[in-house]
Amino acid sequence: EDILIPDLCPVLNIPLIRGKNKLSDNSPSLDRIDNNKGYTRENVIVVSHKVNSIKRNATIEELGLIYEFYKDLMSETIID
Repeated sequence: EDILIPDLCPVLNIPLIRGKNKLSDNSPSLDRIDNNKGYTRENVIVVSHKVNSIKRNATIEELGLIYEFYKDLMSETIID
């Protein structure tokens, strides 16, 4: 009741689908904004399970490095 589940994941813009006993990429997932704090209303956001899985073991800096690497790689491999 305290947390509203949006229709779309705010990160990937994919539908969030509530299931019963089965996780999917589209399942809603609570993500802590600051991992040093607990699961409080002010410190959580609902995202897709896919986003939370990707983010789970990476820091913001690592995610940025991954993004930059693949962005550069894709721009080098695309033939105009």
